[in-house]
Amino acid sequence: MNFKLAEHFLAQLSEAEKELPVSPALLGELFRQTSSDSPLSLDDISGTISRDQALTAGVLSRANSAYYGFQGKISSISRAISLLGLSELRKILLFVTMSALSRKADQNVIDLGNYWEHQCLVAFLSQELGILCARDDYQELFVTGILHDLGKLMLVLYQPQVWRKVSEISAQKKVAFFQAEHEFWGLDHAVAGALVLKSWNLPEAITEAISAHHSPETAEQACAEQAMIVSLADAISYHHDREISREYHQIIGLLGLDEQKTMEAALKVSSDPGLVSLQRMLVH
Repeated sequence: MNFKLAEHFLAQLSEAEKELPVSPALLGELFRQTSSDSPLSLDDISGTISRDQALTAGVLSRANSAYYGFQGKISSISRAISLLGLSELRKILLFVTMSALSRKADQNVIDLGNYWEHQCLVAFLSQELGILCARDDYQELFVTGILHDLGKLMLVLYQPQVWRKVSEISAQKKVAFFQAEHEFWGLDHAVAGALVLKSWNLPEAITEAISAHHSPETAEQACAEQAMIVSLADAISYHHDREISREYHQIIGLLGLDEQKTMEAALKVSSDPGLVSLQRMLVH
């Protein structure tokens, strides 16, 4: 076990905020302002975003992308918010942050196309599963899905040699990436990603579900269902056209879902044209 190297990596994560195009304090403030129970007006939120020129440009660029497909150019933050709504604005804030972060990754180490394809599919699946579970926070589950493998991106940015070694172990032993991580240094990307997101002041419901998405049974009770949903979405993303393992059948049962309807919904989501549009927006 490479415990000392793992400790060094965890220390490096405290520097992750330096890689962001927007400060964690501002990101956290905007997440609070755009929550469903926020008392602030659209003008207040627009004013907060407008304090940061790079963030303003990024939000407007995404709002005008093919993914949203609005007719006519959106030229102001207030107009973007009124058209998109707060839930979509939250997503855009993360799209701006995550796409900027991923562009710093060495593409000789990670295929960003494949990375974002997986993140987007898990986001769409998490949202759909949330709807099937009759949850009100299905939009937040989308956000959780898009962020669930942030720890992998951190690994590539700070320890690319470990990424290569873990990938090698995963391929040679035919085990999941997180299992190879545990074998190599007793730490997995889910925990690493959650630690970074906590430092960015994101809500606990998101960070806890991400931390436990490979072991949902360890999630705090208040976030247990969210963790199961993201875990199931992650599994289905790899197996939506074939049988999933027994443990995920159990999760489907615990969530009170019908297995056939769940897999039918997954197939439908996997062919959603919005997936490709979102991937293009995040990669470029």
